[in-house]
Amino acid sequence: MIPAETAADWITALLDLRELTHETASAVVQLGKRVDHRTRDIGRDVVRSAIAELTSAGVADDIFLRPLHEYIAPGRADVVRTFGEPLPKGLELESTANCLSSITALTS
Repeated sequence: MIPAETAADWITALLDLRELTHETASAVVQLGKRVDHRTRDIGRDVVRSAIAELTSAGVADDIFLRPLHEYIAPGRADVVRTFGEPLPKGLELESTANCLSSITALTS
């Protein structure tokens, strides 16, 4: 995890690229997706700018940009991608810091 200010700087740098591609849009969404934590979410001005730039460049639509608008609980595929492999059947990952809000994604 990186600080919100660093993520905002990286998003701004990506948006300043000459050509915005789907890969660039994916990186922006991953860096800027909401986690519903006041110190970890990037500023609304950066989010608005990212949405406007990616939409006007035609590389992203509303569904693709949804994680920038609202918090979306991680699904099983997100957890597997994050941790690199699925947990063994019956093993559950639990967070005492509430950083993984949707424990059901890990157990389903």
